Amino acid sequence: HFPGEAFSQPTVAVAFGMRLLTLNTLRCARKDVDEGRLRLVATKVQMRESAFDKPFLLHVLPSLEWAALREAASAVGVTSLPETLDDEMRTDEGFLRALHHVLFDVHVIEGELICKESGQVFKVEDGRPNMMLPEDLV
Repeated sequence: HFPGEAFSQPTVAVAFGMRLLTLNTLRCARKDVDEGRLRLVATKVQMRESAFDKPFLLHVLPSLEWAALREAASAVGVTSLPETLDDEMRTDEGFLRALHHVLFDVHVIEGELICKESGQVFKVEDGRPNMMLPEDLV
């Protein structure tokens, strides 16, 4: 620190896991795969509350693959998402807050992502999915 500055303790980085919003966008990149959708097998999950950001949530809502999100949520023990998403839900504050929780507060720390087409397994360790593939598969 510089002279005259108050000394403070170093901050410790807090690790976060893979959010279900992230999972909703990931795909298997193998060359023999068409859609590359992934199935989640979570072995360690943490909940970390985050600030509700309604404008951002409404922005990402149209891009969500609803069936895939429901499946991932179920894999982490959240079974309350409705089967389908309708326009009325976009104005329901309670629903939006519950959806925010699923997308942003559920952190997968350990587990696997498994390609539904090829069976390729991608490990999730310390909250990070390892999507690397051997060169002959890409």
